[in-house]
Amino acid sequence: GGLGVDVILASTGLDEASVAKNMELIASGASPKLSNKVAKCLKKNSGQMSVALEYKRAVGDEEEVYHVDFRRYSVKVRESKLDVLFIDTTSPMGMQDCASFVAEQASAKGSFPGPVPIVSTGAKTTLDVAQAKALGCQGIMVGFSGENAQELVKAGLSVGLEVVALVATVAQVEAAVAAGASIVCTAPSLKDVEPAQAAQAALALKEKIPVGIVAVAGLDAHIGGPPAEVFSPQVELMQIELGLVKDKDANNNFSQKVLNYAAALKEVKSDSGPFSGMIALTAVQNSGLRVERNYGTWLLEKLLSKKSASFNIGEGTLGLS
Repeated sequence: GGLGVDVILASTGLDEASVAKNMELIASGASPKLSNKVAKCLKKNSGQMSVALEYKRAVGDEEEVYHVDFRRYSVKVRESKLDVLFIDTTSPMGMQDCASFVAEQASAKGSFPGPVPIVSTGAKTTLDVAQAKALGCQGIMVGFSGENAQELVKAGLSVGLEVVALVATVAQVEAAVAAGASIVCTAPSLKDVEPAQAAQAALALKEKIPVGIVAVAGLDAHIGGPPAEVFSPQVELMQIELGLVKDKDANNNFSQKVLNYAAALKEVKSDSGPFSGMIALTAVQNSGLRVERNYGTWLLEKLLSKKSASFNIGEGTLGLS
């Protein structure tokens, strides 16, 4: 039994002593001063909407990523101006990838663009929180649909992690704020909800998020289907000429569905203004697969684009003002 954990720890870049120290801090209910690096990256002074992607290994994906691919991808997200990288650190491979991302991003310290801050997702136990901190994450996402959300927020704050609360109801917004989350993210809508309804649901939650709290919108990056099905890196020129692809600028043949949701969320405004940022959940599942990397890069580019209030969706445009 004991050996298994040590082997996992060794291969995942986790330092056991750090994890143990973090567990002690959590048990003692420490309250160190928090950096607000993640909050600042998600709520830009310029007022421009920030964009974050979640890197989340699929269940059962045990494949090691070739280190050159990995480094190249980590550099790419930084150069593409990703604001924050969210990583599911609850699987051994997720931890290993997280450790690699943290190390590669740290190598950009002092240069421009600088390191992208990393936030852990998927935490279900205080041990997950202790491990996220030991891996070098700067924040932690806590889902408020779970029973022990308050406990996890408290654990995150005890080890100096900024907390991003994922909420789906008004009661969860209130609970997240009361627990001390500094960033609140509205949960993405389910697949059978139309973009306009999804935006309405997000607005209803946003209206309840206090002004001092950073409000961001969650987007399901797979709402149009997984990248391998909806996204192919190249469109044949022939297809454009035959009129099979509506978008004249298309280098990509992909589902526009995810962009329609993004456009609808960008239009959401409550009394305190629009969302500060958008988090595309499950955006990339394995940086070793070209289709996954390309999809993540494409999505980031589209979400950062100033024009994106009016994505061309074939039969007309959405949200043109």
